[in-house]
Amino acid sequence: LSIILILAVLVANAAFSLLFSSEWFLENLPIESAEKFQKQAMGEYGVLLGGRSETLVSIDAFLAKPFLGHGSWAKDKDGYRQLLATRKYELGYSDNDDLHGDLDLIPVHSYLMGALVWAGIGGGLFWIFLIRSILHEILMNSRYLGFYFYNGAIGLIWNILFSPFGANARWDAAAKFLERAICSVLSQEGVDLEYIVVDPGFSYATGDILGFVNSDDELLPDALKKIASAFKGKPGADAVSG
Repeated sequence: LSIILILAVLVANAAFSLLFSSEWFLENLPIESAEKFQKQAMGEYGVLLGGRSETLVSIDAFLAKPFLGHGSWAKDKDGYRQLLATRKYELGYSDNDDLHGDLDLIPVHSYLMGALVWAGIGGGLFWIFLIRSILHEILMNSRYLGFYFYNGAIGLIWNILFSPFGANARWDAAAKFLERAICSVLSQEGVDLEYIVVDPGFSYATGDILGFVNSDDELLPDALKKIASAFKGKPGADAVSG
């Protein structure tokens, strides 16, 4: 099973690296997203390290204090962030400021690596044991497990191996685009607009056509006008996309 998982990661890395570097894919994305994906795929190891580049130094931080770790919310007192910038440059990744988390902390980008850096081997073993328990449950009781278990299990394993510890990192990244998202909605013309900045906001809406805009989305000019026209042209439609 471990070999299958490793092969799956390698195949996915190759596929996404090819996708993120292709012009036909990038030209259909917002400029910021296209630049981000292109930077992640341009290095020697593709998006595997381009998207999780903190691994280049978090392993060093763990090996420096493998038993007790650096402590919770470990401060970067040894220049790991500068070392990360150097290694990214050497491997062909464009250095940028989109690293997740606080700038004064040791760079980590997963529950697992965060635990290893903060608490040492004991912290890492907790998450490894949790992954083992989930996989064991899947192998032993696969016929009895429902969709929601698999959905939750896959999400949890992904977070443990790849996602940053703490939702604030995601919010910090999204905040950079929030103003542009709001302005792109408020600048729409030719429609009666009701814009509710709350998550979720559908229960407060009073209009006939409902849509959701994420904090890092950006509407093109006349987007809502075209949506309204599409519904007007097909009164029986429940939804439009494109």
